[in-house]
Amino acid sequence: MKGGFGYLLRAGLGIPDYWHPRIELQTDFQSGKIGRYPMTMDLKGDYPGTLNEEGVPVPGGNARPAPVEVTLYGLGSHDRFLATRDERYRQQLFCSARWLEKHCVPLGQGAGWANQYDIAVWGLKAPWFSAIVHGFALSLLVRAHQLDSAGPWSELAKQAWRGFRVPVEQGGYYRKLDQGVIYEEYPRPELDCVFNGMCHALIGLWEAWQSGLLKDAEQDFHDGFRGLRRLLPEFKHDGWSLYSLNRCLGSPFLASPFYHRVNGVLAQAIGIMADDDEFRNCGQRWMSTSRPIVRRLRMSLRIGLDRYRYARTQHAINS
Repeated sequence: MKGGFGYLLRAGLGIPDYWHPRIELQTDFQSGKIGRYPMTMDLKGDYPGTLNEEGVPVPGGNARPAPVEVTLYGLGSHDRFLATRDERYRQQLFCSARWLEKHCVPLGQGAGWANQYDIAVWGLKAPWFSAIVHGFALSLLVRAHQLDSAGPWSELAKQAWRGFRVPVEQGGYYRKLDQGVIYEEYPRPELDCVFNGMCHALIGLWEAWQSGLLKDAEQDFHDGFRGLRRLLPEFKHDGWSLYSLNRCLGSPFLASPFYHRVNGVLAQAIGIMADDDEFRNCGQRWMSTSRPIVRRLRMSLRIGLDRYRYARTQHAINS
């Protein structure tokens, strides 16, 4: 589950931190040039914890960096570099990019970055691949190529893009629907479709296509957009959004106030990229319902109770 009761309280009160900053829509991508990431990312460039000998974050002091944190650190460093022109941030971006180059492993006909931890509640056993990591990786490699066109980043991006074609049943994160596809953040046997994870995967594909680095990624973006467009009504819940379509709680998997705002920003970004009014309008509505503090606190309480009941049920089953 994403965070405990302390996290839910902070999310309800709107108290930001490194892991959950206040998110805004960045519209650089509308200019036709890849600049800042489409949502607030610059705070990720000032990591508050430990960096390893390769210069990338090791959350909680773990020996193995988490691929998602490495890519976020690189993207945040890029946006901080654009804002400050401080060479330190440029070097941080390339530390992250070099980590991707060094630690990629085969994934189908391409390559990817495996998570080396289990998630028991989702039934995921290491190693497993996540669409959100590979969306962030494409976005980072596009930016690395812009700053260093002679580097290996174009070929590495191509390898990462090929990984988008590997089905869940074969160890990947691609899930075919009757209309379109879903790129799974958590590739369980059943449909999960984390909204923000799917959107970040689409952004990576869109940026790889629009930058000219991987023009063939256009089809993958449109296939994924059609899949998410078909499922969009299922994410709407009484003016709020769902985190995912996972039904493990026995009730709708509501987004925390933090992720509800993220969903609103991302829905607007994807709506602009795909020129889809329903996504744009949905994102604006979610942003609107994320503002009243009373509603945020009420939703945090409801989510906390859902998770408490789920935990009690699981304890009863396992005892």
